[in-house]
Amino acid sequence: MSDDRVPAVRPDEVVAGGAITIQRQSSDPFAAFVHGRLGVRRLTAITTGLAPNIRGNLIHDALHRLYAAKPSSADIADWDREELARRINDAVTRAFLPFERHADATLRQLLSLEKTRTQSLLKKVVELDRSREAFSIDNVENAVTAEIEGLRLMLRFDRVDRLPDGELIILDYKTGKPKQLLDRNKNLHDIQLVVYSCAMQGPVAGIGLVNIDSRAIDIDAAGRTFTPDLDWDDALSRWRQQVHAAARQVANGDIRISALQNNQAARPLGLLSRYRELVRDA
Repeated sequence: MSDDRVPAVRPDEVVAGGAITIQRQSSDPFAAFVHGRLGVRRLTAITTGLAPNIRGNLIHDALHRLYAAKPSSADIADWDREELARRINDAVTRAFLPFERHADATLRQLLSLEKTRTQSLLKKVVELDRSREAFSIDNVENAVTAEIEGLRLMLRFDRVDRLPDGELIILDYKTGKPKQLLDRNKNLHDIQLVVYSCAMQGPVAGIGLVNIDSRAIDIDAAGRTFTPDLDWDDALSRWRQQVHAAARQVANGDIRISALQNNQAARPLGLLSRYRELVRDA
């Protein structure tokens, strides 16, 4: 609706959602506007037991604590069985403490079971890191404010590794169903990590999703060593151009509604977008 444009982003305006807002802009600009600029949030559904987002947050927090000292791959390899068990137990205990403090007997039992699962997952993440080429952890859970095309975004990196040559690997922990970074044609499923790369100081050699789930723990990544059949510098340059284009659209007040989505995908914001009415009247 060209006759009802929203205001452009003000110089002092911080757009919420960070990299997710840029991702939404690429697929449905209206959703990016509603979540990023209006600040609309979905209510978390009530679930039996521990909600998936809580389990995910506990794993993130435990991993942050495990690697907070920023060890190198050599340091991690030197942890013997007893030291590794102690470090994992300490990280998990501190991550779960705020939830256990006021828990009743039932919740304590659920948390106890989840602690055992989380300890097992952290051990497998360490095994994965021990199988990789040399690196040192440069940052964990680092929050930065980035400006892209005049758009101010609050970003939080799960983890950044530094290779011996100084180049960086940006990693994002994904709990739950394993996710893929690229499709079969080497196109990105999600540009979140590319947004992070735009805010990095230093050359980026790769980006990757660390899938952490009881079914599988692996790194699905793209980069100089991860995807040798991909021209990494060219691909990263193209993906960054997509990020800058999406950021410009957000900054300029682009709130187009995607006609490619189905009714189910449009339903959560249907009251605001009037999607079905627009489709009917088209």
